[in-house]
Amino acid sequence: MRDSPEIPEWEDEIPEHDIHDDAPLPEEGIVPLGHDRGTFFYLSRAARQVFALPAQQHTKSHFLAMASLPHYWARTQFIGEKGKIDWDAAADHLMRSCRDIGIYDPERIRGRGAWHDDGRAVLHLGDRLIVDGIPVPSLTLPGSRHVYEAGLPMLRDIPAPLPSADAHRLVKICASLNWEKPIHGTLLAGFLAVAPICGGLAWRPSIWLTGRSGSGKTFVYENIIAACLRGYALFVQSKTSEAGIRQRLASDARPVAFDEAEAEDTASQQRIQAVLDLIRQSASESGGEIVKGSANQSGARSYRIRSSFALVSINVSLQHAADESRISVLTLRPSDGTHAAAERFAALNAEVQSTLTPAFAASLIARSARLLPTIRANAETFAHAVALRLGSRRAGDQLGALLAGAYSLHSDGRITPEQAADYVARQAWDATTAETEPDETRLLAHLTQHRLRVAWGNGGATEATVGALIEAALGRDERIPADAAERTLRETGMRTDPGGLFVSNTHPALAAILKGTPWHAQWGRALVRLPGAEWTKKPLKFAFAHVAKPVFIPMSAIDPAAG
Repeated sequence: MRDSPEIPEWEDEIPEHDIHDDAPLPEEGIVPLGHDRGTFFYLSRAARQVFALPAQQHTKSHFLAMASLPHYWARTQFIGEKGKIDWDAAADHLMRSCRDIGIYDPERIRGRGAWHDDGRAVLHLGDRLIVDGIPVPSLTLPGSRHVYEAGLPMLRDIPAPLPSADAHRLVKICASLNWEKPIHGTLLAGFLAVAPICGGLAWRPSIWLTGRSGSGKTFVYENIIAACLRGYALFVQSKTSEAGIRQRLASDARPVAFDEAEAEDTASQQRIQAVLDLIRQSASESGGEIVKGSANQSGARSYRIRSSFALVSINVSLQHAADESRISVLTLRPSDGTHAAAERFAALNAEVQSTLTPAFAASLIARSARLLPTIRANAETFAHAVALRLGSRRAGDQLGALLAGAYSLHSDGRITPEQAADYVARQAWDATTAETEPDETRLLAHLTQHRLRVAWGNGGATEATVGALIEAALGRDERIPADAAERTLRETGMRTDPGGLFVSNTHPALAAILKGTPWHAQWGRALVRLPGAEWTKKPLKFAFAHVAKPVFIPMSAIDPAAG
């Protein structure tokens, strides 16, 4: 579709329908935006929102919803001698205009949040824009192909951006919390800096705040995260579904704060996993669309989410390596209960209450929006440094964005590659912030730790892990007879070999063991990625009536210490 379509002009003095004019849009008017499968799309200049009208809805009532009768329609070519509007002629003209433009592109529509628009940092607050730090009292951005659609106003009073000295107070507050790893405080501060501008980032990082009961999660969520994002982010909790989040965000690019994100039963596990799938799609600007079919078969709807998420819970239910690489787990330790600890918390709480005011939060968002181009550049610099240090570009993208946010609370400038490399080298990275275990390693651990009941002659019986049965079958553990261990393994779809283990990819017992996990189907495709693993060329018998071409896993992959 052309960026600046030539739209036929009205025959009177109504301004032509060109949303790319440098002049401000008039308060009344209808801008055709294109069509798609019998639906026609228009921007109402009065409502500053997009209307989607099927052909049969090109009626008087819908036209009046988009534009005023006395201020718009009565001045068009469609008014007759007796003052009546020829609505059929208006409908025909509008639909022809949409067809002249071409297929409607929903990517042009931008809701509330921060955006990167051809080098400009745009903060869309629902009823106005802030462009490169300068307030614009409208939703018109000259020269842009995007349509900034009106929404419920956010942050009605935007003060000047925070100076560096004041912004740094947030870093100190986050660092003062009782973290499992000191770097977690830096990453929380970085998240609070970049979450408001997530829509304008090339990589949108998310965090998961965790810790056992009494560690202070609720305090951090309510008094720090919520204080910095209230009035701007989407706040949800517990039973919220992926569909609910997706529909509430629509075209907005806002952060999401999810409290009580516990997966306590099968239903909640499925619900949380759906949210994690949404986060996975949202992380990268190059991530694909979410496409949902309609119940009435009228056509699929597509969504592209551009949000950073902050989840809070006691337990962290990350099962996929792809999820862990997009969500940094930040862990709080419980207080030791001493008088000194109580005094430290009282001092921290006083600092939090006096610092993280609504005015501070609004100024922080204004600062991040103004620094969006700089933060984007610093995120790439940090990402390169982290990737070199940790050996993972995915870890670089995730941590680079958070570190760029933290750096923006110290400085307005760009960090050099040398400075970024030095900072990254001095940090103590752990499994929650660096590269995660591959899925195949997780699967093997899950499988070898599963417990099976094994029985042998003379009434002997016990429960043992698959790993223990492998040891027994190979004669390395005499507490369980080798033949009984081997028989139990074969009845479950596994059989040992002096050099390793054969695993069927179709045995129903293994399917039952892996039910509800990411590997419940075609687990062999994950196992074969283990070092030295391979598909066998010939079928192998496991137990009565079960023959399959299994995956062979060498003992060096199962037990590196034994090798």
